[in-house]
Amino acid sequence: MKTASLALLSALLSGCGAGEPDVKAIVGATLVTASGQRISPGVVVVKGTRIWRVGTQADTPVPAGAEKVEGYGKFVTPEGDEDLTPGAEANLRLFAADPRGADRPPERVLREGAWIR
Repeated sequence: MKTASLALLSALLSGCGAGEPDVKAIVGATLVTASGQRISPGVVVVKGTRIWRVGTQADTPVPAGAEKVEGYGKFVTPEGDEDLTPGAEANLRLFAADPRGADRPPERVLREGAWIR
């Protein structure tokens, strides 16, 4: 019995390793690239610390189980020198209104794939 219990515990714990990275998606926002291009309604999917997918809502599926943030009516911009491209570090800012020409703080900030604000 003890051996069977240890074997079961070992099997359960082996599935609890690092596993898949966290997946987050901002859905429906206007995406503003570093060059000023706008994609609306857009989707940004982040896997772990990197941007995984970027595109229109019609063409960019959101993986099942992803943490979704509703971005309708909001704007997503890259932070720093990064751009909204797959493989780039997931450093993003989510604004409640168009950030052009205004000095307003972001509503939320995603840094290296983790919400810090």
